[in-house]
Formats: sequence, C-alpha cells, structure tokens
Amino acid sequence: DILQVVESIRDRGAQRQALNMAQKIGTFFNWCADDEIIPTSPYRPKRVTIAIGQRQSRERVFTDDEIRAFWKAADDLGPIYCDVYRTLLLTGQRLNDIAKASWSEIDLERKTLTVPKERFKSDRDHVIPLTDDVVAILSGVKRWKNCPWVFSLNGKVPVTIGDKVKRRLDEKMLAVMKDGDDEATIAPWVNHDLRRTVRTRLSELDVMDEVAEAVIGHMPTKLNRTYNHSDRLRVKLEALTRWQGALRAIVGGE
Repeated sequence: DILQVVESIRDRGAQRQALNMAQKIGTFFNWCADDEIIPTSPYRPKRVTIAIGQRQSRERVFTDDEIRAFWKAADDLGPIYCDVYRTLLLTGQRLNDIAKASWSEIDLERKTLTVPKERFKSDRDHVIPLTDDVVAILSGVKRWKNCPWVFSLNGKVPVTIGDKVKRRLDEKMLAVMKDGDDEATIAPWVNHDLRRTVRTRLSELDVMDEVAEAVIGHMPTKLNRTYNHSDRLRVKLEALTRWQGALRAIVGGE
C-alpha cells in the first residue's frame, strides 16, 4: 500500500516529492509503533529506495537572464506574491521563513527580521539583516487591521505559495525570455533554487563561506554553536548589501 502511494507520485515525474512523502509516512508509522498503537511499522525504507531511487542533490542555479525574467515576471503575479518572491531572492531565505513572517518578528528601525527558533530549523533564533531594497518592500506592504502576518491576501491567514502560483510564475518567466528569443527555454526549477542561487552568488562576490552560510541560516558546527553566540549581523548585512548591488545591476543595469 505504501509503495503504491509513493510510486504513483514518482510516476508523475516527482521523484523528490515521492521520497519526501515516503519519509513522512515512515515517521507516522514509527510513531504509531512507538506508542504501541500498532505492533510494528509496515514502512521499509530499503524497499522504498529500491522502488523510487536515491535522492539526487539539486544543483539548479539561475543565470543572469533567468534572474531578469524572474524579477520582471514576479511583478505580474500581484503585489503580495511579488513581494514574497523578490524578498526571497534578495535574502536567500527559506520560503516559509519569509511567507509566514509576522510583524512582531520585524524591527524596521534595526532593519532585521528575526525568525524564532520555534519557526526555524535550528535550536536558536535566526536574525536576517534587511537591506534597503527589502525595507522598501516591507514598507510598501498592505497592512491589514489586526493581522499579525506581513504577507497576507485577506488579513486572516499568511500567504501560501502553492503550485498554482509557481506555474503562473513559470509561464510568465518563459514569456519574458521568449520576448527576446523565440527559441528560449527555462529548465525546471523549484522555489528552493532561489536560495541556492543567492548562496552561489555570495561566493562569486567574494563573501567568505562562513558568512554566506550564516546569511542563509545554515547550522554552524557544534563547537561554534557552543562558544559563539554572535548573530554576526554586521557582516551578514555587508554580504546581502553586496548581493543587492549585484542584483540591481542584473535586473536594472545599475
């Protein structure tokens, strides 16, 4: 039964999603077994690996032309979706760290967004310095009365970036690319590839690896976590400001 579910996902060309779903199924049944709801888990990771294959590391990074197309196409999605996507490219953060951000996490005077550890993949808060372009985006966001979230379409729940929105963005990006070249194509990409693009560009801008990793919130070594509790705000801001300038040059010729 488990294989039937994950193989059907694989068969529609979503191997990574099939593996993610299998992992969640396994977690659920292990919990059931641990709580003695069932005698043993029916999930067999080796059988799933044989049927679905190994997870392949993604290497997708946007080219300058794709970044220009992305930036322009995002503008056609509507203000909230555009704001989220552009903020992702400016900061290199995970999708929901931005899309689910609340106003209580933002300090516009200090120019920071602090993702609390409860919402972040870590045992500590993640402080993101906000460049001028990000502050400009946040300052222009429509604020709903009594709504805690920064990005919301109705003032009741935070925005969700689903497959429908992503497909619209893909279509608009391709249209922008084809405007200058009828033969233009765009290789498939996922939202997380924006994060990889920012991390790669930071290295190309001579940002030290340790700083670039801190910018996107990757976990430092255990020893570093134990003895170094600095949020490295200044150097992270310098790195993102450098990327902001490079991005301006790519999308606007500045």
